[in-house]
Amino acid sequence: MLLQLGYLAVVTVPLVVIDVRSLRLPNALVLPGLLLLVWGLLWAALAGQLRPVTAASSAPAGVVGALLAGGLLLGGWMLGAVGMGDVKLGTWLGGLAGMMGVPERPEALGQGAAAGGIVVAVLFGAELAARAPPALLRIPFGPALLAAFWASSVNAR
Repeated sequence: MLLQLGYLAVVTVPLVVIDVRSLRLPNALVLPGLLLLVWGLLWAALAGQLRPVTAASSAPAGVVGALLAGGLLLGGWMLGAVGMGDVKLGTWLGGLAGMMGVPERPEALGQGAAAGGIVVAVLFGAELAARAPPALLRIPFGPALLAAFWASSVNAR
């Protein structure tokens, strides 16, 4: 888990900057995180075969987190509300959050939702200020997803 979080910490600022500037989350930064997530899930599942309950419990929660977050964002992508980079990033972050036990802690979920909401509101306000209506508003959701993850993981496990 430390490797996955370390990589995410290294790429968080570049992902935020790139997404704000270009409305893109580059595969070169996101796909390695997804691969590290899969590796971590496999590792946790295999370790669970040797040590019941503790390590195994994080693998199913990680899979559920990835599927839920990815599925919700995929729905948003199908509606044209988010980009595919947001779907991939959300899947990665949902899996990590599940492995860390975030869904088991309501206060962590609340902190994540609040942080993500604040970031979206700030970006929305900045976009409104920068464009004269009726221009199409385009908001980068990567920074909000990352803020939500980091805020919720402060209280995880």
